[in-house]
Amino acid sequence: MYQVHGISTCEKCLAAQGWLDGQQISYEFNDFSSGIESDKLDNWLTQVSWEELVNKDAEAWQALSEEEQPQGIEAARQFILQHPVAMQRPIVEDADGNVVVYGFEKDDYYREFGRIEEEEAAEAADEATDQPEV
Repeated sequence: MYQVHGISTCEKCLAAQGWLDGQQISYEFNDFSSGIESDKLDNWLTQVSWEELVNKDAEAWQALSEEEQPQGIEAARQFILQHPVAMQRPIVEDADGNVVVYGFEKDDYYREFGRIEEEEAAEAADEATDQPEV
């Protein structure tokens, strides 16, 4: 089963959950708005660069001057631990704790989970029924 980590009110988290539900992919949602376990964050940082994990559009990041912005993995780690909402989300892990995908871009989810869009599935079904009988 997949683990989806994010914030329950986050639009991208809700969209990702809706997509996973629509594809009938089982997952458990973990809200990290009140904090992230440091071991969990450390695991993610071994798989995804800190520059990609930090959401530079987040208010907490935007409030920092250029000099205050974390430079390096340890400073970014501390920043994320203090401001978990300033992280890209959701983060989807497989059962082994591997980051499968983060953020929500439909194309990435289709590519990662090997599913096809409903329109493509309908077209494939139509093509299969249009084949002449032998």
